Amino acid sequence: MAELILHYPKEYFTQVDIHLDRLKSNYKLLKDFAGERPIMAVVKGDAYGHGLVECAQALAEAGAQHLGVMDVSEGAALRQAGLVEQKIYVLAGLDYPSQVTTAAEKDLIVFVYSREQLVNVMNLAQVRSFTVKVFLKIDTGMGRLGMPARDALPFFQQARNSPHIQVLGIATHLATISDYDAEDQLLLFQHTQRKAEEIFQTPLVYSALSGGAMLAHPEYPDALPRVGLALYGVPPPKELLKDPVPFPLPRENLLDISHSSLRSREHLKHPLPSPLKTAEKLKPVMRVASTIIQVKKLKKGETVSYDRIFTAPGDMIAAVVPFGYVHGLSSARSEKNRCLVRGGSAEQIGRICMNLSVYDVSGIEGVKPGDEAVFLGESGDLRLDAYQEFYQERCNPYEILCLFGRLNRRVHHGG
Repeated sequence: MAELILHYPKEYFTQVDIHLDRLKSNYKLLKDFAGERPIMAVVKGDAYGHGLVECAQALAEAGAQHLGVMDVSEGAALRQAGLVEQKIYVLAGLDYPSQVTTAAEKDLIVFVYSREQLVNVMNLAQVRSFTVKVFLKIDTGMGRLGMPARDALPFFQQARNSPHIQVLGIATHLATISDYDAEDQLLLFQHTQRKAEEIFQTPLVYSALSGGAMLAHPEYPDALPRVGLALYGVPPPKELLKDPVPFPLPRENLLDISHSSLRSREHLKHPLPSPLKTAEKLKPVMRVASTIIQVKKLKKGETVSYDRIFTAPGDMIAAVVPFGYVHGLSSARSEKNRCLVRGGSAEQIGRICMNLSVYDVSGIEGVKPGDEAVFLGESGDLRLDAYQEFYQERCNPYEILCLFGRLNRRVHHGG
């Protein structure tokens, strides 16, 4: 008698589906929330694992005029892909002299974060007789890239004195989005803006908010919010939007911001949607699923995987999935992970291997080889999202998306 030949529903056992129609919808929702302000759609890091060129092209189709990339190579790749009308911002700055030339040739806007970097850009631009467009990045409390706010004055003066540097704006990066530390950073940034206005005597664009911070602080007059994670359908937790620390806006402390197309909510022609309602409408762009390749019975006392860290407490049914740390499922998550199968939740058991992991499907009826094992996305009425994964793994949702998206085969839909 011939053996039964299994037929699997997908070409690949493991596949990452990227829904570009959802990305476009999310962009439009966030742009509507921003009102009259433009927003920068951040596609750095291969669009958080979603695909740099595919996502940037979809966002351009949705109307995005500002794109944020990690480095010059990503910016050059977008220009080569035909994105010539959009303003492209290199958020991580320049590391090598050759990148200055590429940035100028490709008309990229570079975030400059230190005096050494500024001098390097100025000197090379002068030698090669071109102008580099820049944003000056100020550290207001993130403690990472950026000139400390206390040293902003000479930083601004040095940039102003170079005929080969065109300063378009000033930026900072928030360490948190909706607490008193964020408020302190925003207040310090406003103070820094005043210094910039005095020195440059020309309209500048000020950028401080992430997408999450924009949702948490709709009253803050930011000229160019840099929207990343929310764009991909992962907004901040609801509690951060329900009770954010409000940013104080005493009128006597506000800059004259009319020239920068900034408006507080009171000056908008139409009221902005509520942060919570906007967040609830955002849809995850990435779905990650693998395929069960074996279902087996375990007897009480039998062990699973390397080091025998799991012993069956009773008779049970286990499903083996070709999804392991080579796919982004860290072995540190062993027995701290789950997947969705046939609309039920299956706990991971035993040590996660390079390309395999095992799940307890005892409570899920009818599981068989060929069934989906969902790691991000929906199965029946259940859903796993990047924040749920964050609480299980104790890393962050950015890392989940980047790892899953860049280590597996991607299929783009709805472009």
